[in-house]
Amino acid sequence: MLLKTSLCLAIAAAAWAQPAAPPTGEASSPADCLARIDKLNRASSGQKGAIAAGCLERFPLSAAHGTDLLDLAVLHAEADQHDRAKAAIEKRLAEPGLTDAQRGDALDALITASQRGSRSDEIRPRSILVTEEVAPRLEQLGDGATWQKLVAYRWLTSYYRGDPDDHGKVFHAASRFMELYAKLPAEKQRDSLAVFGLYCAYEDLAGVYSSRGDTERAKALLREGIPKVTTASLSKGLQKALLHYEMVGNPAPAIEAPYWINAQPEGNRIGFAGKVTVLEFTAHWCLPCKESYPALERLERRFAGRGLQVLLATSLYGYFGKDHGLSLEAEMAADRKYFIEENKLKFPVAIAAKSAEDKNAQNYGVQAIPEIVVVDRKGTVRRFLTGLGPSEEQALIGMLEEMLKP
Repeated sequence: MLLKTSLCLAIAAAAWAQPAAPPTGEASSPADCLARIDKLNRASSGQKGAIAAGCLERFPLSAAHGTDLLDLAVLHAEADQHDRAKAAIEKRLAEPGLTDAQRGDALDALITASQRGSRSDEIRPRSILVTEEVAPRLEQLGDGATWQKLVAYRWLTSYYRGDPDDHGKVFHAASRFMELYAKLPAEKQRDSLAVFGLYCAYEDLAGVYSSRGDTERAKALLREGIPKVTTASLSKGLQKALLHYEMVGNPAPAIEAPYWINAQPEGNRIGFAGKVTVLEFTAHWCLPCKESYPALERLERRFAGRGLQVLLATSLYGYFGKDHGLSLEAEMAADRKYFIEENKLKFPVAIAAKSAEDKNAQNYGVQAIPEIVVVDRKGTVRRFLTGLGPSEEQALIGMLEEMLKP
């Protein structure tokens, strides 16, 4: 596929993985400790934790004050001491005479701390929880903390991308980011973080409107965003998203793949004419995708006898879980175990040879997964949905009831 789970989150994650030579010498301050840690490859979690632990012995929390507390919070997080990280931030917030901007910096530092630690599988859920707790506290501050608020919502727009919008979280985070962006002075609007967040917000909101069936609003929003997102590559991303939604009302490209699970269609190709189809672009590493499978199974059980087909499309990645450099046979075996044994799925799964050459994802302009496409009996694209939570499932049931009428 072109972009996985979310360009927004992928670029953010890349900032955590820049390699460099290990640091030498003794740190002179908590900030120096952090600078040394940040020069290490993200994979060096053990070395980072050791450096952090050594720094914490030299710079105890009890003796720290001012902005050193922000750096100590991140060091405690690197040492997997997240309660101590929060204590450092609360100590800073309790200091007298802080401006709104300084309070905002402290709360944003708590978000940064939540993204650190040796247990990589805990980082994302912990950071989502912390950022959701921090955002309301930031909202209590004045306009002096506009930038710090924007940073928090920039993370939320990244984290929520691909999630169903059952409780309006995606809509709120993206809309609030846009409101805050509009308050920034012109020079701050050109900041790369702000431009990137604006791209995410436009992409997220378009996905929400499309999932609600308002494709025209999604397209209008993207047309508005293309000239506002001034980075060429990101503007191009919104152009691709616009083309994606412009497929609604047009013929759906057939799904073709050299490898299949639960099917071996003639010519390795499945078309759509004659059946209503729910197609999901998915991957074995995508948690929101996995969470959507029970809803897909319920839809198939409810409507298969009336002419519904459910179809998954994915590709080979060369790895599965912690196993890298897999052969074709080994990865296909892992995929079969994942889709058939672990998730008990019976619908066809189309598997492209390489994610970078996945013509199915390219044909549909897939920007993020899970991406769900609804196709009618005539083979016409009717709707795109991002995620499949309870509200999306109910809306889709109503849509399919109408589409499957004799």
